[in-house]
Amino acid sequence: MLKICVFSLKGGQGKSTISAEIALHFNAGVITNEPYTILEAILPPKSLLIVKEKEEIPLLSGVPIVYDFGGYVDSRVLEVAKISDFIIVPICADSDGDIQAGITTAVELKDYTDKIIFVCNKTDKERISGVKEAINNFFPNNQFFIINKSKALSNLRNNKKSINEIVLESKFNAYCYRNIAKQMNDLFTYIKA
Repeated sequence: MLKICVFSLKGGQGKSTISAEIALHFNAGVITNEPYTILEAILPPKSLLIVKEKEEIPLLSGVPIVYDFGGYVDSRVLEVAKISDFIIVPICADSDGDIQAGITTAVELKDYTDKIIFVCNKTDKERISGVKEAINNFFPNNQFFIINKSKALSNLRNNKKSINEIVLESKFNAYCYRNIAKQMNDLFTYIKA
C-alpha cells in the first residue's frame, strides 16, 4: 500500500496542502505531527490522526497513508522515511531561505532514503529555474515537480475535494483548473508508478 511522507523543516511551504491533495486523490489517511493543522478543515476526522510530541507514530499496513510531518528530524521521522515509498519535500521559494530549508530537509533524510521528490510549490514561474538549479547542485538525480500558484489550492479548505474531483464537476472548472490538475496528475502518476 502507498506510503508517502511529506516533510519540511520550515513551515509555510505548502506541505499540508500537498498532503491533503494526495490523501484525497488516493483515498488515503493522513498522520500528522502538527497539533494545529489545516488538515482538520479539509479531511474527514476518520481520515486524520494527529500524534503528539514524543507519541509513537503508528506504522500502519494494508491502507494508503500520507505522513504529514513538519519541524525537526527525530527518530519518528526517520522511521517513517525508511518505510515510505517516497519523501516529498515541498519548497515554496518565496525567498532564498525557503530554498535552503528544502535542500537542508533533503540533506537530513538522504542517508535514510534515496526516494526524495522535490515539489516547487506555490511558486511564481520566474523563480522556478533558480529553485531547480539550486536543488540540482546538491541533488542532481532527484525528481522535481512544479505546482504553480493557484487559487485551486487555497480553495481546498472550502471545497474539501481533490482538484480532480473539482475538475469533473463542470466544463468551466475543467478549463479553469486544467494547468494545476495536470501538474498534480504528473506528480500522482510518478507516485503511483
